[in-house]
Amino acid sequence: MSAPVVSYDESRSQFESGDIVFIRDRKSILANIIQFFTRSRYSHVGIAFWMSSGGIARLMMVEAQGGTRRRIVNLSKYRNIDLDVMKAPDDWRNVANEALERLSEVPYGYLEALYVGIVEALQQYFDVTIPRKNFKGEICSEFVARIYDMPSKHVSPQELMNQLVEAGIEPRLLVRG
Repeated sequence: MSAPVVSYDESRSQFESGDIVFIRDRKSILANIIQFFTRSRYSHVGIAFWMSSGGIARLMMVEAQGGTRRRIVNLSKYRNIDLDVMKAPDDWRNVANEALERLSEVPYGYLEALYVGIVEALQQYFDVTIPRKNFKGEICSEFVARIYDMPSKHVSPQELMNQLVEAGIEPRLLVRG
């Protein structure tokens, strides 16, 4: 079954807490570099969740983002960018505490990002396998993979998407900005 293609405004009410949001940014130079080296459609990923502030429901996303430590942003920040939204492999209530604790404490892993990009480029272009290394920081896809206890934790956004599809999870929404 194919997911509906909708705008951000049309889709907002269909998001569920815990949804995994894959970002297809075609405008950013950095996003295009990430997508090139990982041979990926995606340059970023995070976890959507609903919160109430002053009686108003707000759609937020927790993410690991370069230049920051783990953070929470309004998902509307990405309203003009294409998003592929996957149902979470676990209930948000089971992972929310871990996803939201230690905000601003876990550093973004620039070395991890470079390493994951190089490793995946070597695997995909030359069929060369290099062992994964553990670093102190975390990139966006590693953060999501760890929160949802995916089989492989050191992955690019595309590899994370591949793991979800292999687990039988298909996109719920295709949001076009």
